[in-house]
Amino acid sequence: MIKYTPLHDFCYAFFFSPFISQNTGVMMTQSLSNSMAKFRLAATGVVLEKNHSFQIMKKLKLVGEPFKIFKNTAFIRNMFNSSLEVAKFENAALKTVSGIRGSIKKSIKEGPEGSYRATFEDKILLSDIVFCRTWYQVEPEKFWNPIVGFGKMRLMKTTFEVKKDRNFMGE
Repeated sequence: MIKYTPLHDFCYAFFFSPFISQNTGVMMTQSLSNSMAKFRLAATGVVLEKNHSFQIMKKLKLVGEPFKIFKNTAFIRNMFNSSLEVAKFENAALKTVSGIRGSIKKSIKEGPEGSYRATFEDKILLSDIVFCRTWYQVEPEKFWNPIVGFGKMRLMKTTFEVKKDRNFMGE
């Protein structure tokens, strides 16, 4: 997710840990091995909140295109794969590239599978692209690798280390 964060700006990160107190400093690295040729400090931060029931939502932008237009009504295709998906999104808000707002009404039988009827504030064009902004819940992976001591303990290898060991380092 670092690629979506502006340079020198803050972002929220969620991680799974069985116990950690608030205001604890957190440092994230690629590896804890002393023999690494490359070292990178991936992130630093502070624990703000403990919440075991936190929901992480990912923003989705569904895209479709009109194939028939009658005044303020349009038939949209290529946004959904089935009429069941359309039924889940009935009355959802739509918007075109030109800024005309609308909503999904009903699935239709004519046209490709997943086509639907939508109404808009104004007449749209066949060349318009229709967007539906929605959110999808993401479950974080519940993985925990505790490090008790740094002695001769064998830690899990990163992808970089595995590639280096097997000479998969492509130029």
